[in-house]
Amino acid sequence: MEFTKLLPNSCDFRDLIDNNRIYVDKTALISQISKDEKGPYFISRPRRFGKSTLINTLHELFAHGLEKFKGLEIEPLWKDKTYKVLHLDFSSYNFSSEINFNDYFYEDLKQEFLSIGLKVNDSTLDTKIPALLVDNVLKNNPSDQKIVLLIDEYDTPLSAVLNNEKEFIARRDILHSFYSKVKQYQGRFRFIFITGVTYYSHTSIFSAFNHLKDLTLSTKYGALLGYTTEELEKYFYEYIDNAATVLNEENDTDAYDHAMVVEEIQRNYDGYSFDRKCKAHVFNPWSIINFLESPEDGFIPYWVSSGGATPTFLVNYLKQGLKKYNADELQSLLGIDSTVNKDTDSLYPSIENISNIDLFAILYQAGYFCIKSAFDGYFKVGIPNLEVKKAYSNLLLNQLTRTQDTKLRFIEPFKEVLASGNLDKIR
Repeated sequence: MEFTKLLPNSCDFRDLIDNNRIYVDKTALISQISKDEKGPYFISRPRRFGKSTLINTLHELFAHGLEKFKGLEIEPLWKDKTYKVLHLDFSSYNFSSEINFNDYFYEDLKQEFLSIGLKVNDSTLDTKIPALLVDNVLKNNPSDQKIVLLIDEYDTPLSAVLNNEKEFIARRDILHSFYSKVKQYQGRFRFIFITGVTYYSHTSIFSAFNHLKDLTLSTKYGALLGYTTEELEKYFYEYIDNAATVLNEENDTDAYDHAMVVEEIQRNYDGYSFDRKCKAHVFNPWSIINFLESPEDGFIPYWVSSGGATPTFLVNYLKQGLKKYNADELQSLLGIDSTVNKDTDSLYPSIENISNIDLFAILYQAGYFCIKSAFDGYFKVGIPNLEVKKAYSNLLLNQLTRTQDTKLRFIEPFKEVLASGNLDKIR
């Protein structure tokens, strides 16, 4: 089947446009955020939800203007000039405990400054610290030359060492001093946007910013990341039709039509809501793209196989959390219709180290939970869809059955209970 546009295969905005790939247009929302010169902005979402695509889109907009935005919603809205863009992608770093984080961060920051044409004269620095480098560069370049700062996956260096308190504190302090220096020179920055997964509270790193604009629970920007049902139909309609044809051929049936495929996509990959009023419901983009790329494989859990469902920090947290919660509490999380009641503070607690743990909050931030309903600052949170239910049951199973003997005795009964939906049998 010939398609009008190819499926996305990159988070690089320019690459998507240049290679006639589908770009789900979020630029009207991006325009509203980007017009603001106050900021800085922050948003937290699970992995594989389009944070890097958002950051790359912002980079393209500020660095090159509307050149690649022809026909998109932002085209008639955007009137700003172009800027030098400092783009830090912490997800690309090697952040093991053995790495000297200060030196690694310093050198990357230096190369980023040089790559955008800023003068770096760090030979005068007695100590090579990222915060001092920011000070050095901004003092030695024209003060009327504003910069855009984009930081993707800010939390990665900390999440990598949550079980090493000494290293965690050292990295936290380095980052805090960096953000404090950025705040000192905030007038030199046209726009600042930061993304992440785990919500390290403002009491440590982000206390440097007095007026951080947190979009994580924003109702207005609830659909900024992820695909809505309307976007699924608008941008992927012909791929859904193709999936119906392929599934019918693979299963020797004529049961699948467009509507049925959408229904199955919803059951498996939809159901995520992150805003405080639970208004926007979105699909996981990674799972949608992979399913539509290979519908013959069926509705398999792509988020899990990509590694998005099992970041190291979550495995470490789960090991601790299973010691803290009893079987009844864990049981209450397994049903796709089961929920637990939480308020905002308990979904985004202050995380200082691995001993400061709330299993529910971490599961929520990692994408295993989402908001199912909301009222006056209180939420019912639970598993969003079948893909995540499978991922969560496997995650629990791997931690509850850590020896081969235990697995053999426990795994089949556990699977049978999950399949039956009779969670009362788990004791």
